[in-house]
Amino acid sequence: METILIATDFSKSAENATIYGLTLAKALKLDCKLFHADNDAADEPASNGQLSRLVKRLTKKDTQPVEGKFTPLIKFTSHTGPLAEVANALSEERSAAMIILGTSGAGEQRSAFSGRGSRQLIAGSKVPLLLVPPVAQKHLPQTIALVTSLNEADIPVVYSVATLALDLHAEIIIVHIDSGSGDHETHKNQLHKFLEKVREEIRFTAFSYRNIESKNIASELSRFTAESLTGMLAMSHGRYQQLESLLKEENTYVMEMARQLRIPLLIYPNRPGKSGYPVY
Repeated sequence: METILIATDFSKSAENATIYGLTLAKALKLDCKLFHADNDAADEPASNGQLSRLVKRLTKKDTQPVEGKFTPLIKFTSHTGPLAEVANALSEERSAAMIILGTSGAGEQRSAFSGRGSRQLIAGSKVPLLLVPPVAQKHLPQTIALVTSLNEADIPVVYSVATLALDLHAEIIIVHIDSGSGDHETHKNQLHKFLEKVREEIRFTAFSYRNIESKNIASELSRFTAESLTGMLAMSHGRYQQLESLLKEENTYVMEMARQLRIPLLIYPNRPGKSGYPVY
């Protein structure tokens, strides 16, 4: 794991996500690579020029590194092709820890990332994808909410998020949304078994648990993040049937939800790449 990849289309939203990504990279002691994807090969030289100017402007304040503090190496590249294809190729080439993508805010003119390419990346990214809304605070999260189905298959995701939280000095809230259709005693046993497995395999102590009863997972997630002090929401594909339908390529809800959220949304792929889920 070497790099955080940050996609940019040179919009205000993308720049906000880039600043957030650079802050995250410092905390995780990882380098950054900004990239631009365009279907027109003729635009590559101009894009590289824009990337160069963007990097110089964003790093101007960091020209004098502080002794004892990590300063990420920032590279950039422009490629011809669909966003999802370019992002996945770069993530394999650079052993990426995550891909960061800015989202347009409510009422803001939508960026190039608001269309089919971004939906394809949400559905098919091989590494965790962090969607950063324009209103996200620049400071890093003190609490990360992780949505889980209480299935043992979620344990590798919990472990990855725990290593992220450890580096960020953050707590984790394990969130389970209960539709109320199952047996209460069965759910209680499943919860006990899952939390016991988490404590046994992960040995991360800054956990709390929240069970939310609702048949509408989307609205409950929006409400929960709005009411809580959570600084980041994490979830993965394929753990809830409702989530799976939201994350499909043809469904735009995740992008819409990301536009409404005031905090970054970290989406883990159902099946990780060759290197597995990242250990931060």
